[in-house]
Amino acid sequence: MSESLGLLDWLDERYVTANRAVLDPLWQWRRRVYGAPFLTYLVVALIGSVVALLLVAHVPATTSVAAVAVAGRLPLRPPRPHRHFRLGAVSCRRLIPGCPEASRGQP
Repeated sequence: MSESLGLLDWLDERYVTANRAVLDPLWQWRRRVYGAPFLTYLVVALIGSVVALLLVAHVPATTSVAAVAVAGRLPLRPPRPHRHFRLGAVSCRRLIPGCPEASRGQP
């Protein structure tokens, strides 16, 4: 009775069998189609990482490794700020005529 008369084992086995019947062919196809490009990108990324680490290791002592790491993490384009910050209307939205909140009368 602790196993609900064997129902849980049967449901679990049925779910696994049905799941495998549907997903195994899909996974095999994806491995065949996407496997080689993934491995190629993996090798290119690994080589690029090794080259970058070797370059950082040979940087002159005048440049700190932290400065190089920070420069490597900078985005190419900074994210856009929220529109209230762009308009400069964080606390005084009613003062800006073009602000949509001005017509709604929000403080």
